[in-house]
Amino acid sequence: MIATKLDTFSKALKTDFGLNGPKIAVMGLDPHAGSMESVKADGVVEKGIAEAKKMGVLAFGPFSASRLFVSGTWKKYDAVLALTYDQGVLPFKLISVNGFAYYWAGLPAVCTAPLHGCGFDIANANQASPEAFRKAIFLALDILKNRQA
Repeated sequence: MIATKLDTFSKALKTDFGLNGPKIAVMGLDPHAGSMESVKADGVVEKGIAEAKKMGVLAFGPFSASRLFVSGTWKKYDAVLALTYDQGVLPFKLISVNGFAYYWAGLPAVCTAPLHGCGFDIANANQASPEAFRKAIFLALDILKNRQA
């Protein structure tokens, strides 16, 4: 299942962003991914990565959130595959400076969103920045343009 998702993700990155051989970092199931304690928990992830590599996908990991995000290692990759929503979104929220946007890969329709969510907690407080919303819109437009090429 992980190998299939990685293959779909890799193909989407090629189509939607024009990347040739995108490098994908894969987060582990265990918070200590990559350490000796997590070998058993992340065996399924490692097996999926190995299968994906046989399919020509450049997948690496598994990574723990601290190893991938705190150290800045994520910048060496074109994309990150998180196995759960919170696993990937929370670290990006913590490191975002001018707002991030994300998208769902492999869907027939383009779906993007600002990373910050709806922001009800700061509504009408003159604190909101439209930057992440702009990035989500421009990301969707870029993907649409690449899909039409």
